[in-house]
Amino acid sequence: MTPFGQNGLRGGQASDCSSDSFWFRRWTRIDTRRARPTIRCLVEDLGIELIDLGTDLGALDDPWITELRRIAPQSPMGQKRILSIAHPLVYRLRVSSERGATWLDEEGVVWLCAVRRREEGSDDDAFEWFAELHQDGQLLPTEDDRLRDQAEEALRLFGRLKKALFDLVDERVPTSARSTWRILMGGCRAGPSPSRETGWRRSGAPSACGPWRATSSVPR
Repeated sequence: MTPFGQNGLRGGQASDCSSDSFWFRRWTRIDTRRARPTIRCLVEDLGIELIDLGTDLGALDDPWITELRRIAPQSPMGQKRILSIAHPLVYRLRVSSERGATWLDEEGVVWLCAVRRREEGSDDDAFEWFAELHQDGQLLPTEDDRLRDQAEEALRLFGRLKKALFDLVDERVPTSARSTWRILMGGCRAGPSPSRETGWRRSGAPSACGPWRATSSVPR
């Protein structure tokens, strides 16, 4: 995956974009930005249990995710780079005495990748820890993060389609037959609910009746 800022951005702040570049066009599409934490950050750094697919992880009521939603439309404008990570461009976020690391992907998702209390001058300095996570391949979103994002959206789409179908039945089907139609349409349910110990993988072709199956573990 090509990280945001590989082309057309210089220095510690995002700037000097070429109007002909792909990234300039991405930069200007701030209306499509979304905020999400990675699963590792959510569980290990924020201490929040991974909950069912019916909940958008980017909409959780948490100070860090609230701050992420606030800055997402303009990110990374106004944010400083984490210089201990040369590539890709990862940016700082602050809540109280804690520091976070954010990354904007090519789909316009601003990811909260890590959170840690900053102790300047110590071996546990937050920015150095972020660099260690990156070296170990644990900082940026994983396949499970993207599958979770896709599964949430699929479930939301299924809900919208089901509501539209119910509305159509109410409008077109005689009253005497509506209950039967609703029973038939209500028999399809999304797949199993995830837990903290459960990841998500594709299982065959996408289907509103369970396109996901649980795996044994979430990457740590």
